[in-house]
Amino acid sequence: MSRGIYLDENRGAPRLAAGLHAAGILAVRAVDVGMAGRLDPEHLAFAVERELALYTENAKDFMPLHWTWLGEQRTHAGIIILSPDFGLGEQVRRTTRLWRQLESGLENRLEFLRDWPAPRP
Repeated sequence: MSRGIYLDENRGAPRLAAGLHAAGILAVRAVDVGMAGRLDPEHLAFAVERELALYTENAKDFMPLHWTWLGEQRTHAGIIILSPDFGLGEQVRRTTRLWRQLESGLENRLEFLRDWPAPRP
């Protein structure tokens, strides 16, 4: 089970973290925990150690990491990949929907935010 979301360096905007916090989701920013400049495997390991789902725009690197971890029978708390064309509000709405539906079931999942349309008002 994931305790919250770890925002890697590409997605660690303070406003995004604040929006997720306002939605009741723990959001940990890489820059706030001394992880700036680290390699992608280090970001994933950090998230795993803290039971946080990793949130990134970097599909190119994290998709292979996901499959490597599964092949090695290692467990992670989930990886959420977003599309770069989503604005801040859309990211928060879609992430909140995904989180509320999958919070307890994100383990070892690779989810694309584009597959989680925001709820209609």
